[in-house]
Amino acid sequence: MQRLKNYIFISIFLAGITYSYYLSTRLYFFRTVSFVALSFFYFFIFLHISIGIKELKKRSFSINPISIYLTTVFIILFFSLTRDKLDYITLFFHPYAFPAFFLAVVALLVNKKSVSFLSLVSKYMTNLIPLITILDLFIFKFPILLFTSYSFFLFEFLTTKSDNRKFFISILLIATINVFRIYDNRSGIIVISMFLFTFLATKAFRLVKSKFLKFIFLVASFTLIYFLFFYFAEIFEYLTSSIKSETISKTDTRSFLFIELFSDMKGSDYILGRGYLGTYYSPYFKEWLGDGGDSSTRFSLEIGFLEIILKGGITMLVITLFVFMKYIYFGIINFKPNSFHFLTAAWLLLEFAMLSVENVPNFGVHFFFIWILIGILNKRKNNFILLKN
Repeated sequence: MQRLKNYIFISIFLAGITYSYYLSTRLYFFRTVSFVALSFFYFFIFLHISIGIKELKKRSFSINPISIYLTTVFIILFFSLTRDKLDYITLFFHPYAFPAFFLAVVALLVNKKSVSFLSLVSKYMTNLIPLITILDLFIFKFPILLFTSYSFFLFEFLTTKSDNRKFFISILLIATINVFRIYDNRSGIIVISMFLFTFLATKAFRLVKSKFLKFIFLVASFTLIYFLFFYFAEIFEYLTSSIKSETISKTDTRSFLFIELFSDMKGSDYILGRGYLGTYYSPYFKEWLGDGGDSSTRFSLEIGFLEIILKGGITMLVITLFVFMKYIYFGIINFKPNSFHFLTAAWLLLEFAMLSVENVPNFGVHFFFIWILIGILNKRKNNFILLKN
């Protein structure tokens, strides 16, 4: 069973990475590989469920936030079905359609061996990504693999026990920030910077044991996320006004998305969204004359929370909030700062905050690791055996 889980993980990595190469190069070879890898993902999941049926019969089914989330995913899938057979290719094989939300199934596959395997894969990828990035820059003029796979750095940093590896990964992360500055990946800069800051902060406050202080910290964090989502324009304008560097874009490319989406959605759309094939009308992109613009009918948005509302409505949004907040609360409140589970929850809190500005659900490496973090916290036991790299 564990080998089958590993195959599932590898198929996700291959599908997500090759699709990113397709988006950047438009070479259909990469799209074909992504399609095949995603097909294997479904096949391996089917095998895993088939093999585990006998075990499920022996055990009572436990209801947890992840199973509730997945149930909602399939309910929305039912309402996403159409009569056009060609739509099913998009529905089941587009990384921003059904697979983006069904990816949550990996949270149920987490155990000690899964974490050890993913830590080992992350180690190999950490060594490989810098070399491939040089080739990407030489061949494609863009760091494709680094953009889509820097989460491997973060996961190995989280799971390794070796201080030398942590130092090496820290150097890579700092170098990655500089690359992201050149190619204007603002969200990547924020995630990596805050990840490193969080690690240093937990070192400084590792003696804090008061659950009350932790609770106050969480309330402040969730309040900040609320204001970040609903008052993004004001916060963005304030922050960018203090930035002197010209290497990072100071253009607000998010605020108009709120206006466009909510202007286009009808009353019934807010309940279960428009399904995984749902689109919305964008006046902005209808008039767009620059490079890289979409058509006026857009399949997805650049903000995670808005994408969730578009595809699954308030129902999916509420359940997503419940899943993230429950496991963040569990990891922060019940474990000491600088412990494995506390750092896992802190990373998850950071990704939760990024849903306010980006972090669009998709079938790829970054969102895969987000659900792995949730799966780790779902185990509720601080008994993971980490690799000694």
